[in-house]
Amino acid sequence: MTRSDWLKQALVIPLPEDDALVLDGCRRLLGPNLYHPHPGAVGDALCPGFEVAAVQHLWVVQVQRLLDGLDWTGVVIVERPFEGGVSLFIPAPVDRLFTAAYVIEAAWYFCASALLGDEAMPIEAMLAELQKIEAPEANPELLAVVAEADARGLDRLLDDDAVTFGHGKGAATWATEDLPAVPDWTGLHDIPLALVTGTNGKTTTTRLIAAMARAAGLVSGLSSTEFVKVGDDVLDRGDYSGPAGARLLLRDPRLELAVLEVARGGILRRGLPVSHAQVAVVTNVASDHLGQYGINTVAELAEVKLSVYRALRAGGQLVLN
Repeated sequence: MTRSDWLKQALVIPLPEDDALVLDGCRRLLGPNLYHPHPGAVGDALCPGFEVAAVQHLWVVQVQRLLDGLDWTGVVIVERPFEGGVSLFIPAPVDRLFTAAYVIEAAWYFCASALLGDEAMPIEAMLAELQKIEAPEANPELLAVVAEADARGLDRLLDDDAVTFGHGKGAATWATEDLPAVPDWTGLHDIPLALVTGTNGKTTTTRLIAAMARAAGLVSGLSSTEFVKVGDDVLDRGDYSGPAGARLLLRDPRLELAVLEVARGGILRRGLPVSHAQVAVVTNVASDHLGQYGINTVAELAEVKLSVYRALRAGGQLVLN
């Protein structure tokens, strides 16, 4: 069992079962996202039987109690109420994302237990369990190398067990457990990259940009709801509009220019797959898969789509409609 597999199941929190208070989901966001420019964890709660503002306040209080108990200082909790519920996000270092997600879930346990009048375990017992997660997850070597990559202007791609710095022909990938303290940065660099999102026209726009780059003599590639492709080579078929498609594409050493189709679901489930892009395109926004992750209106959906701007480099272009 890998460390990430262990972390996924290391702690089972006994959430109260009541249709009036439901934790609809809790997940790690690996990149820029709807809530923040940096990674972290978010939970979505539905509370049809209670006043949203009261639930929101108590959940925030419980999150802060746990953060204080873990000595996480300076964490700004992002609150996003919506009709019938609320989402809470906390930014976290890339080596503490599982811990952050467990903090969100544990805080909901205390919040829901209090509102329902259930007896909860002592907070000291929960903190002890969270510390058992935090200690093996902590990876100061990874943090140091990520900081160095940031200083060098290099993007990074994360998954549960590997990290990549740079893109395409300028990329190198290491297993997280085997990352050298001082990587050889020679030749590592990002490549021109565009993000494309919207309700309609995403795949067509993605293919058009890739075709223009190919006509200019570059080895271009794309990830989309149809396939991941580099040049004429289809790496895999299927819906690859999320971070898995981006990693598959951007780790290909032939690639000179990339276009990523970025769907609503991927943004909300895992955040944006990259932190550095030259262009972000939002084709349009219309009613599409509303009612998930607390996104209930077209205006809220527009906020999700427009979060692609968080990945733009200085001087990058946001293209609308």
